[in-house]
Amino acid sequence: MNTSLSTPPHASAEALARAIPQPINPVVDSADWVERLGRAGARFIQLRLKDMSAAALLAEIRRARDPAVPPSLLNRPRG
Repeated sequence: MNTSLSTPPHASAEALARAIPQPINPVVDSADWVERLGRAGARFIQLRLKDMSAAALLAEIRRARDPAVPPSLLNRPRG
């Protein structure tokens, strides 16, 4: 399987999402990238954040989660 992307380094989020095969999950470092790739059609996106205060980390996770998860699932009981 060829895993190289055929897009330039500064390609749009849409071009990157189309170039990534669905079994491959992009790993990004900001909520902005989660939103861009989600709008472009990526189904599974991993947000990896390092060296942040707890408050900044929680804020970035919430920023990434809010546009990605339908409101009906946000407050759903787990179990």
